[in-house]
Amino acid sequence: MRLLIVVLFVIPGTLFSQRNKEFQIRFGGGLGGYATLSDYVLKFDNVEYNFRDTSGAATQQMHLGLRYELHHRLALGLDYRRGRYIYDPEEDNTGKDNTFGMFGLSAELNMVSRPQFRWNVSLGYHISRLTITEPLFEGVQEYSGTTNWAGGGMTLQTGIIAYIAKSPFGITFDIGYDGNAFQLFKYTIAGDEQDLSDWDVSLQANGVMVQTGLICRLNTARSKQ
Repeated sequence: MRLLIVVLFVIPGTLFSQRNKEFQIRFGGGLGGYATLSDYVLKFDNVEYNFRDTSGAATQQMHLGLRYELHHRLALGLDYRRGRYIYDPEEDNTGKDNTFGMFGLSAELNMVSRPQFRWNVSLGYHISRLTITEPLFEGVQEYSGTTNWAGGGMTLQTGIIAYIAKSPFGITFDIGYDGNAFQLFKYTIAGDEQDLSDWDVSLQANGVMVQTGLICRLNTARSKQ
């Protein structure tokens, strides 16, 4: 009876935990949908003005990620995303442009950890930069106004990895929460930097992000767990 217990439970569990740990390189793209909230506190001639704007935004972005498995259940890594907000095609978007970049750390827990398939939950923290250019008008003269934002945020995602047969290549799919909090730190009009000493402007963007991509793994030392 003891031999049967060993065969049914102990040996399979040991073999399962003995898969090679990995170093992973991930590359992909995704879309995001966000609710945005902007708070403005401006002072002109010692008079303070406060107003708030709520809106929505959609993004497209590219993602590059690195992961190293400390254990076949836990991986730590770096993430870099770069993308842009998508403008409404029904509007006149002449002179408009934007770009954002995010770099951060991520911890990933494998709920299912098979040699060819993973289901994971991840938590990430990142720093963010956002640049937005909009056309401005003064009479018939058009100017360009550019706002530069900096901040940080977090992601909470779940996803899967499916390797192709026993090759080092596979596909990834992730979905989850992405939140960012920005502060305006620079504003230029036609290249001239404006004085923001009496301005306090913040922007929050919270929403859902979906990403898919490719993965390449390099096996490291065999786990002893």
